[in-house]
Amino acid sequence: MSQLGITVQRTCHRRWRDIYWGEGDYGRLGHGDNHSRNMPCLVRDVDNIGQVACGSSHTMLLAKDGSAVWSFGDGSHGKLGHGDTARTYRPKLIKQLVGVCVKKIVCGNQCSYALTSTGLIYEYNMYYESNSVCMGWQHLCVNR
Repeated sequence: MSQLGITVQRTCHRRWRDIYWGEGDYGRLGHGDNHSRNMPCLVRDVDNIGQVACGSSHTMLLAKDGSAVWSFGDGSHGKLGHGDTARTYRPKLIKQLVGVCVKKIVCGNQCSYALTSTGLIYEYNMYYESNSVCMGWQHLCVNR
């Protein structure tokens, strides 16, 4: 069992499904609502999760083989990667990352990142200089 983010608890079920509990604000637990849970509850819409990343109000999940990334919770600043700023109460596949081999996911307070096997970093957040939503901006990660 591990504590992630600020108020989300996670553990793996024996069938490799994820169970979350804690504060459910913004839908960040992925149970379809914004209710808090005092007891572990299974997240039903995903399977075979290898990594979880939590921001203060959103969560990302990465499939064990890197083939899929889901996100849910508060979508402000475009941080969920779905092309909008809407809240999502259940895990939703990030379509832009379908067919991309993702190795690592990271959530910040108002942003999310996905590192690919080719060294590209997908960034989901608000680009403040032009005040436009920057969903899926790609950066090349250079090893020095």
